Amino acid sequence: MVPKVVPPLPSIRRARTLRRDDGVSALFVALSLFLIMGMGALAIDVGNVYQVRRLAQNAADHIALTAAYVECSGGTEAEAIEAGERAATSNGISDLSNVTITRLGDGEYEAQVSADVDGSVSRVLGATQLGTSGAAVVSCQSGGGSGTTLHAHATGCSGYELLITGDGDDGVTVNGGTHSNGDLRLTGERLELYDGTTLGGSYTAPADDEFVEGGAQPGSTSAPWPYEWNIADYAPGGSIASAAGSYYYSYTGNRTLKEVNAGIHYVAGNLTISAEDDEFIVNPVGGESGATFVATGTIRVIADVVNITAYSSDSPGGAANNGLQLFSNWDPADGACGADVAVQSDGESGITYEGVIFAPHGKVILAGNSSQSVAVWSNFIELSGDGLTLYFPGNVTLGDPQLEFQQ
Repeated sequence: MVPKVVPPLPSIRRARTLRRDDGVSALFVALSLFLIMGMGALAIDVGNVYQVRRLAQNAADHIALTAAYVECSGGTEAEAIEAGERAATSNGISDLSNVTITRLGDGEYEAQVSADVDGSVSRVLGATQLGTSGAAVVSCQSGGGSGTTLHAHATGCSGYELLITGDGDDGVTVNGGTHSNGDLRLTGERLELYDGTTLGGSYTAPADDEFVEGGAQPGSTSAPWPYEWNIADYAPGGSIASAAGSYYYSYTGNRTLKEVNAGIHYVAGNLTISAEDDEFIVNPVGGESGATFVATGTIRVIADVVNITAYSSDSPGGAANNGLQLFSNWDPADGACGADVAVQSDGESGITYEGVIFAPHGKVILAGNSSQSVAVWSNFIELSGDGLTLYFPGNVTLGDPQLEFQQ
């Protein structure tokens, strides 16, 4: 009798082993899927953070550029920061508490923008949001370039809008350009005009010794003001008045000033600059030695010795002042062709200025025999002297501001 063969038990154990391997594989697949999903979520988080950081950086760049540009163009610090905040809003930032705008120096601003990003993996790690930020520092310098030393703005009047008379052996020399929107008349014995002479009207030059570099150019296109100041900015509460702070002084009614502190002086009326002992005095204050004089009426300078420089751009509100020396807003009742004098300065070598004399409605009469850095921009100009030499002032900046990222 043949005995029965019993199947070996190991086959049963192999089946159980295979079932155990299936469970391990399922666990491994589940863990792999979890890791893949986690890595995907992490990639999304990183991508979101990068995108928001890029937007924050772009916003910071725009904010810093805007703030620096506004101050460089004559605005105050408050106006620059306000403009920067508007730039933040235009970049989609509704909560300005996430924006910090800091003035680091003259024409230099830093903008910092913070932002939060909702995370996926970060939630597992206990953080619901990821933080990021952008920062930028921009500096600005006002555009350089030389402006026009003499600019007569009126047109269509009989006679002339710009008259230059050279007396004696030395006469009058003008460096930096001469322009009249109307007529130009040269008289006297010696006249020298350099760096271009243009005019919208006619040209008369009976001078015995006259030199105009490049020749005069009658019939040229009328030109706008090289730079304009607004009387409202200097009135109490105005932007420049407020920015100047303790360097600002205001007076009501006609006033004669013989000695002043450095700063900006605003007179609601006529102003006379005189002297106690023949010399007009400006007392330095806090490192500032310049003075600017603004009047709603006329300005007369009658002291024998006056040596003044415009209020400095380094002092509060000085950038917007931009080298303004004398500003008369006197508006003659008989119109633009009237003979009313807005600013009159008759002196010899004892009177020098450094800055711009601005009279947008009236006439400026300037006489002397000294060398000085002064520009005269007025409706009408009468200039005369024996040895009077004018240069375009170096404390006046024109042209487009130059912006540069510092970081």
